[in-house]
Amino acid sequence: NFSANVVNVILMRNSELFNGIEVYNEDGSLAGVSRVAAWKAVSSTSLTRIIMATPVFLAPPTANAIIEYTTPLYKKFPQARLPLTVLFSTLGLYVGIPLAVSCFPQYAKLSADEVEAEIAVKGRYV
Repeated sequence: NFSANVVNVILMRNSELFNGIEVYNEDGSLAGVSRVAAWKAVSSTSLTRIIMATPVFLAPPTANAIIEYTTPLYKKFPQARLPLTVLFSTLGLYVGIPLAVSCFPQYAKLSADEVEAEIAVKGRYV
């Protein structure tokens, strides 16, 4: 599923990768369109998707294993496994989404040497 998240981001933001994204000066004026900035944005988004999905994949099997080996709950009530798995998946999302969103700023700053030469003469970018 991690690779599916990455492929999805690349396919959905394909036009940005080929056409570039707008970059702005520190004063907020448009400096140009950068493919390098687009690649950095798509890479950050892909990594965010992986970080977001990780707790969802780890929480249910870990919690279910702990419950199964430390309590008789699933032996007495096998029908409890599904709702508890959904609960643990939901809790994984509650942890994963804020964690993933907080990993990267909404607007990244790039130095002039990180963008294309034709727009690099205009200083730092947002």
